[in-house]
Amino acid sequence: MPLRSAPNRLLLTFLLGALALTGCKKYGASLLRPDGEGAVAAEPASDGGSGGGRLFVRSAHENGDGTATLPLHRGTSGDRTVWFIVLDASTGDAAKQWGVNESQKLMNLRGTGAVQKVTMHGDVIDFPASVDFTPVRSITPSPQGFPPADFHIGAQGEDG
Repeated sequence: MPLRSAPNRLLLTFLLGALALTGCKKYGASLLRPDGEGAVAAEPASDGGSGGGRLFVRSAHENGDGTATLPLHRGTSGDRTVWFIVLDASTGDAAKQWGVNESQKLMNLRGTGAVQKVTMHGDVIDFPASVDFTPVRSITPSPQGFPPADFHIGAQGEDG
């Protein structure tokens, strides 16, 4: 989806929450897995027991089983293909363009270390860093329980 103006390029803070899938290489450009089985879906959100619900991300597809399928967007990080989802945008125009929630408070992050400065190559967003999701998180308790005898962190962000 093209970003049509310079302000929208600067407002990529909305990608902050979307970086959860950046670097994930398990899924192709479609929402189906490469093996053709099933779609990439999110767990259902609780509606507080009211029996009704509201789809807050307009670009999502609500499935009959209570899950939602989110559009996967292709980007790059260096010479690698990465995939990301967009959940929120900092302006109404960007939110409308991406079919997501508007969260004006994201503008408070502008100029902070919480935001990655991305570059555009045509309509493709290039991230300066990604996330390695391959490490498996584990913790081995000590005889007392804490501190742990051993631990290994899970997903790890790259510098950038």
